[in-house]
Amino acid sequence: MPQSDEKQSTCSEARLRANRLNAQNSPGPKTVEGKKRSCLNATRHGILSQTIHFPEEEMKAYTEFCERYVAGLQPVGTLEIELANACADLQFRLHRCSAAEHNMFAIGFEENGNRWETGHPESHTALAMAETLRSNANPIATLSLYEQRIHRRFVQTVKQFREIQAERRSLEQTQLKELCLIAASHPEETENITPERFGFVCSSRDWAFYRERSRLLSTAHYPKLQKQRKR
Repeated sequence: MPQSDEKQSTCSEARLRANRLNAQNSPGPKTVEGKKRSCLNATRHGILSQTIHFPEEEMKAYTEFCERYVAGLQPVGTLEIELANACADLQFRLHRCSAAEHNMFAIGFEENGNRWETGHPESHTALAMAETLRSNANPIATLSLYEQRIHRRFVQTVKQFREIQAERRSLEQTQLKELCLIAASHPEETENITPERFGFVCSSRDWAFYRERSRLLSTAHYPKLQKQRKR
């Protein structure tokens, strides 16, 4: 028995290596049916680090949307980036639900349009849409429920993102004020005083802007202080 198990294991490993070599030499699907199936091959999405089944065009649209959405939120740090990506994913799915609903109505209009002849385009469209709802109640109800769930998750995620972002910005402002005090106490080292030097989360760009604003404000108040002292 031990010899048989060892032989079976060796065969399995040899077969596995052979299958891998054959897969590397495969030219891919050649038939139309095979190419249609391959267009839905699993694609690892770079932003969310997940394997998602999408047609190539859909994956491109999804990736571009998420990248723009996340960039607009300007997240900082791992947690904010993860929440921003989650918001982008949920927002994309909400758009897809809305598109599916519109498309469902469009199909229903084509199927039910001939049932009504009102002599007025707008009322004709309204009745055709109502007929679509009446004859397809379950799909619309399911879609509506699905959309509501996504929307709730989206609102919760945005709220969490904003709270964490507010905490981070508050911390940044505190750190910028500390840097300003350090710079005022050690003017000879002003150029060497950076957020990274003290392990702060605020960026060097924000520090440069904050320092310049503080300098201009102090200059603006200086003449007033001089007048007050003379009085």
